[in-house]
Amino acid sequence: LIASMVKVAFQAQADRAGEPARVLAGMNRTFGGLLESQFVTAGYLYLDLERLRLEYSGAAHPALLICPAGGGDVVRLEQNGLMLGPFPDATYESVSHDLAPGDRIVMTTDGILEAGNAAEEQFGDERLPRLLAEGRDLTAEQLADALLEEVDAWTGARQDDDLTLVVID
Repeated sequence: LIASMVKVAFQAQADRAGEPARVLAGMNRTFGGLLESQFVTAGYLYLDLERLRLEYSGAAHPALLICPAGGGDVVRLEQNGLMLGPFPDATYESVSHDLAPGDRIVMTTDGILEAGNAAEEQFGDERLPRLLAEGRDLTAEQLADALLEEVDAWTGARQDDDLTLVVID
């Protein structure tokens, strides 16, 4: 039911598509009081392919990761406001980032970062950027498969949360 509500709330923001912070604020107002004790985390990415620029805003969501095509460190974009639902007057801000041809963008849910092994250690924020850097030469699909295999190996195929992964080249 909540997934359906998210879809409807998102579609209602179509006129603000290029403004991530306004999209999240509008969705949050839509949820005001409707989710009871539940909440939604979200990351919204708008890509301007003509200008090679992105706009990103988050609502209690893991960082957006950018793996530069030319090498170098993985860039973490963390522009977070409160989760959607419990705080109808929450505000959100966007961050911009210029892209270069060949840059790779990766978005995940917390289910990947918080995936636990038998010793109750989390997959973590540090392991994912390292794996992205190591997988620079893989296609987007190959990288996604490799990352999910790493999480599966880490957890022993025991998953407690959803795993969502988006890789954009």
